[in-house]
Amino acid sequence: MNSIKQVLKNELESKTLSAQKKQEILQHKQPKRKMWLPKFVAVCVAAIALFLVVTTNDQKAEPTLSTTAPLGSVDDAIIQFVNNEIAREASDFYNGDAYLMRLALEKNSRMFYEDSKLALSDRQVVSELLHYIQEASWQGVTADSLKPVSTIEELAILAPKVIDELKPQVTMPYKTIADEKKHQRNLYSYDNKAWINYVVVLALLLFALVKLARGKNWIIMACCIFLAVVVAYQPFGKSYQDVAAYDEYTLIEVIENGLKDMDVKVSGEPVLQYAATIHGTRSALVAYEDMKVLATFSFKKGQYVRETLMWHTENVFHDIAIDTVDEPTQLISTHGFTQGHDIAKIQVQSEAGYEQSIDITPNEPTIIFYKKPQELSEYSFLFFDEKGQRIH
Repeated sequence: MNSIKQVLKNELESKTLSAQKKQEILQHKQPKRKMWLPKFVAVCVAAIALFLVVTTNDQKAEPTLSTTAPLGSVDDAIIQFVNNEIAREASDFYNGDAYLMRLALEKNSRMFYEDSKLALSDRQVVSELLHYIQEASWQGVTADSLKPVSTIEELAILAPKVIDELKPQVTMPYKTIADEKKHQRNLYSYDNKAWINYVVVLALLLFALVKLARGKNWIIMACCIFLAVVVAYQPFGKSYQDVAAYDEYTLIEVIENGLKDMDVKVSGEPVLQYAATIHGTRSALVAYEDMKVLATFSFKKGQYVRETLMWHTENVFHDIAIDTVDEPTQLISTHGFTQGHDIAKIQVQSEAGYEQSIDITPNEPTIIFYKKPQELSEYSFLFFDEKGQRIH
């Protein structure tokens, strides 16, 4: 032991330090630093991940199934629809009713129709058939193999052959409700401000992970990486409920969100009175105690996104939509009739002698689409009641 160390030892013996502390001083051991950074980072990352998980995954539970089914048997409605389409004469008016029947087959909410008697596999093929029959009608295509049917089982047997015939001729491919729901990831529900916050949080997390790596805190770092991945996924895991709708419940949600954004006050609970889809256009009628609403959607990126929202206290709506699925773009007139309306006939005419009409049932909710011919420039719609009197 050198003289300096001996002097230090003698000096320490007069101090009231512990034997361990004296030994550490003699051996020049550095005091242990408290490793607070890894724990602090882990807690922060966990808190941020939990916050983003809670705030971005706000899926609402679907309401309980209805037992009212105001439109009756879906199987009977499908048979009538198919036979009507077979006998349909050339017209630019369309009702888009197949959409509600497909909802009944694929989702069975019983909001409009009673449950089908078909097995699950047959429901899928009949739903696909309804789509192609409606799209073929829209494009002016006919199917030689499509014959009138009297039972839903007969239609299910006939369906694959008709689908094979129509599918190559139809431009709008068949998408199930589940397919539309999956495509919601093509749009994100983060606005610009939220995206900036999101990027800043990820940058801070990356900085913290670098610090942990330099300190060789591998276990805590691995946990933080997992949480950071969870955080990074959040914007892409949230469905775009604000403007895209694929079934009865999301149609109502989109309309409610739209009214809230526009600061429109309504009373009572929303009731979806009707919904229809034709080609690249979808429309829905929702009624409140003091207000009626018509929402129109356009097909974009595999789903139907809200374009317009109209509301008033009357029973009749008229809206214009632009169908951009095909070229050239197509002008669509949407006419919505809520429960209580007195219209029995819609007629379109022009000064050049063009005239077409369609009959509807007074008091019953419905949506009628009009596909304007490209060569038609000036035209007007006339509305008549059951007695043939014109309604202004």
